[in-house]
Formats: sequence, C-alpha cells, structure tokens
Amino acid sequence: MKYYSAIVILTLLLACSKKTVVTTTTATADTARTKVAVVPLILMNDTIFHGSLEDIDRQTIGEMDLIRDTVESVSRYGAAGRNGAVILYTKDYLTYLDSIENHVDSLKLQFVGDVMGHNGQINSAYNSKDGSYDYNPVFQQMKPLFERADYTLANLEVTLAGAPYAGYPEFSSPDELAIALKENGVDGLVTANNHSCDLGGPGLVRTIRVLDSLQMDHTGTFLDSADRAQNNLLIIDKNNIRVGVLNYTYGTNYLPNPPPTLVNRIDSALILNDLKDAKLAKLDKLIAFMHWGKEYQHEPNTEQLILTSLLFDQGVDIIIGSHPHVLQKMQWIKTSDTTEYLVCFSLGNFVSDQRTAPRDGGAIFELDLQKKHGETHISNTGYYLTWVHKYRKHGKNNYEVLPAASFETNPDSTLSPYNLHKMQSFLKGSRALLDSSNIGIRELKYVSNDPLESDSLSLHK
Repeated sequence: MKYYSAIVILTLLLACSKKTVVTTTTATADTARTKVAVVPLILMNDTIFHGSLEDIDRQTIGEMDLIRDTVESVSRYGAAGRNGAVILYTKDYLTYLDSIENHVDSLKLQFVGDVMGHNGQINSAYNSKDGSYDYNPVFQQMKPLFERADYTLANLEVTLAGAPYAGYPEFSSPDELAIALKENGVDGLVTANNHSCDLGGPGLVRTIRVLDSLQMDHTGTFLDSADRAQNNLLIIDKNNIRVGVLNYTYGTNYLPNPPPTLVNRIDSALILNDLKDAKLAKLDKLIAFMHWGKEYQHEPNTEQLILTSLLFDQGVDIIIGSHPHVLQKMQWIKTSDTTEYLVCFSLGNFVSDQRTAPRDGGAIFELDLQKKHGETHISNTGYYLTWVHKYRKHGKNNYEVLPAASFETNPDSTLSPYNLHKMQSFLKGSRALLDSSNIGIRELKYVSNDPLESDSLSLHK
C-alpha cells in the first residue's frame, strides 16, 4: 500500500510542476552489499532515474553530492526538494547510498621467488611405475597460503622444453611442474631470466605454448614482436582494481634468443618505452618484476639501486626482484599521503635443490591494495618465510616447500632433528637480515590456516 501511495504522491507532484515522466515500475534488487525492498524513483532537474538498483547506481554515482543535498532537503521540506527535485526513498536505500560512498575495493597479491628444477627434483617427481611426474607433494603445504590471495605470481626459472629433462646448467623441467604450481594456487609466472634460452628457441617457444595450454598468465618471453605487443604488459584486473606487470632480466647466460623470439632484457630505452605504453592502460598500480643482482649476495648491488631509482622516477609503483637465490631487503616508503614506493630486492629460492644455507629457503611477499574514490594505495604488507624440506622416503629423496613458521614451533612436526636445526638456522639468519634492513615490512606467520604477525618483529618506521 505504501508503495502505491508513494507513486501517487510522485505523480501528483509531477503533474503540478507539469513535468513529463517516463513510465516506470518499482523493482526489487538484491546486491552483495544490501537488500532494498523498494527502488526509489528520483527526479532531479527534469531527469527521471528509474529501473533496477544497479541502473540507479550507475546513473547517480557521479551525482553523489547532488543526491545528498536533495535527500537532506526532502527530510526538511517533505516530499518536494529544492530545485524542483522529488525523491521517494527508503532507509535501506539511504544505507545503500552510504555503501556506495564509503565502499572500498581490495586486492591481495602474493609474489613468489625462484622456481628451480634441479636434477634431484626431477628424479624425485618421477614415478617409475608408469613413467609419470608429479610435483603436487612439493607444493601442497603452500596451497592454503596461496589460496589467501586474489592473485599469486612466481618466477619460473626453468624452461618447459620437453624431454630429455635436465637440471643445471641447462634447465628443462617436465610440464607437470607448471601444472602443480597452478593446481596449488599460483596464477601467473614471469619467464624472463638467465635460463630463458637454455634450450634455445624451441625451448623458449615450447615453454610459452605449455603455459598458454594451461591458461596460466605469463610475461617476459615472447614468440615474436606481435606476441610481445599484445602480451608484454600482464594485466591483473580483479575486484575493480587494475594492476600491470612488466618483467625483465639482466641477461640469458650469453645465450641468444633466435629470431623471431624475444626476451625482455634490462635496457633503459626498452623499459622507458614500455613504461610509456603502460601509462595508457589506465592502471591503478604498475609492478616491475626484475631478474637482477649478484648471486648469493644479501646486499643489492649498484645496478639494482640505480634501476630502482629509474623505475620509480618513471612511474613504477612496486618492484619485485629475483635471481640472487638468497633474500635481500624489502622497503615500503611513503613520501606523502598519495605517493609510496615498494621494493623487494630478492625473494630468494622458493624451491630448488640448493641446500647450502641461506639458499635453502626464501620468502613469499604479500601486499594488500585498497581503492576508494578512484585512488588506490597499499594498505598492508608482509612476508612469509619458506623453507625447502628435503627428506628420504620410499627409497628416494623428496622435496616439499614449508611455511616455516608453522613447523618451527609445532611439536608434532615430521622434521628430523637435523632438518629442524637446518630450518631454524635459516629462519634465524633470515630474520636477522630482514629485521635489520627492512623498512615498513614485517614477517607474517601462517599457523593452522591463520595468518599471524610475528611476535618477534615490529613494523619499521
């Protein structure tokens, strides 16, 4: 009855003011934010807004201030507002307006270090009974952590060139390595690194073809110039937030990429041109994933520092580093309320058969982006320390990547005393390094499927 009365009132008011009204019907809308029983009809300056709640949202989102002013006038003067505006509304609709005005979009991203494929890992994944390969046991401990993120991106530092498979120095891993990464929560891979050309053009091409067949996002290496023009800028477009990723490597171990294939190399002219193009993509944030630095060194070298300044000066917001196979510092610096820079110089090894500490582990970096009123900023950051557990079972070596904090204090851990000691040594050294050099980025712990901030680390100012 009240709906009918409201429409009658609107009709009378409009008749008095001699306005022409498009015939509409009252609708019921159910959105993720709120349920509105009545969709109000809004008349502002001879314009009638009608239809579903989503339609009204689209038509009025840009008129929020005018709507607010009119709602206030209605509350003071009754059904008729100022400037000839008439609004029929419910409390639920006002709640919905509040949800539009105060709504915050969010996106959680994770970044993973070097995915290696040494001979020991290949042999471990092999099933002699049927000739198959299975890498799922390697990553299954990490799957719950990866599932926290909206998007996870890793550095694939091998080729998928097909048999015969081999580790260092010319890596060719079974396709099942990429399959297991995807099945356990990795969404995309960067492929520009010093091993991109280990098996020449055929290996580079086959790697791309395999990732395409798996529908895994990737960037860094390309079939030809047309492929690069279309796929160089990897765009993560989720939750109303749009993030771009570019990937470059310092080199390919002096191995050329046969034409027409292409590998993104660190070249200032190339990078500047790519950044110019990226500015046309209407991104909320731009990320550069850099394969750089000196192996096994915890301190960024001069080239890394120079490139960092160049990238930030030219519009990059976030830099993720790989290649040293050990951890390097992470820094999140805010220069103003609207300007911030974040760099992780090296995330270390995610999985490998490098057993000499500190190469036997790494970190997963996690950040949260928030977008409100069209402005996107980093709202939270942290890292999870990971360690590669190598152990004997069924007569062969086995590998699994562990969220180290979960096993550090777990009395039921299956780690042998020797491996527990090795993992604790890695954790101690990593925390000493990052606690002393990080800015604004703290350790996160993932225990019993609950992320907990480390009690032992504080946020650096």
